Amino acid sequence: MWHAAPVAGSAARGATAFRQATDSAYQLEGSAANLRGQLSHNRAPPLVGKDIDHPDDMLTQEELFRIWSKKAMNKKHLEYLKGKNCEEEVIRCYNREPCIWKLPLDMFDQDLVSDEERYAPPSDRTLRYWVKTKDSLKNPSIFNWVAIAYISDYFYLSANMRLNLREMFTTKFSVSLDHTIYFNTEIDTNSFFSYNVKNIKAGENRSIMFGEMFSAEGTLAATTVQEGLSVVFTDD
Repeated sequence: MWHAAPVAGSAARGATAFRQATDSAYQLEGSAANLRGQLSHNRAPPLVGKDIDHPDDMLTQEELFRIWSKKAMNKKHLEYLKGKNCEEEVIRCYNREPCIWKLPLDMFDQDLVSDEERYAPPSDRTLRYWVKTKDSLKNPSIFNWVAIAYISDYFYLSANMRLNLREMFTTKFSVSLDHTIYFNTEIDTNSFFSYNVKNIKAGENRSIMFGEMFSAEGTLAATTVQEGLSVVFTDD
């Protein structure tokens, strides 16, 4: 298991930092590299059709937002969606993203959450979705890791709202306080892989998020931990 964080500076320096952190910097050498019986395991990946739907059966963020926004406009704290061209501006922002997300129907619409999940403790819930880069990467051995880093932070605090059964886009203020990525195994980020997110602790406006990324074949690509600060809109 490897841990790395982006280094400030030019794109070249950043790429070099990712390469060093995920390739040669932590490889065992000599006799230690050939030891047998060492610890090697990880949690099982989600089962397609049971724990997570196939990507073809899920919606892009644009499709999901268009469906949800028609209902959301009637809620007091989401009236800003009625502004001129507001909905289309959100869609344009989504379309500028370098990745494609496939999200569950109930990510935005709370009415579609199953009773089993609704009555489960928030820390026991898991939100699962698929993601991949839109375009093939010119240098996959480096930029697969860069894509993982980018994707690891996108939707993370939004997922926290969903895991606590709060309406999407209803935070007055939300910011990441720290973010850690453990790079496990390189995967092809130009093919759909799942991101499985939990909110393991919340209190005093802070939430600790935990996530795992698995390839479609079940390879654990990365493990993430983030503490975020969120102030949620209420009618009080």
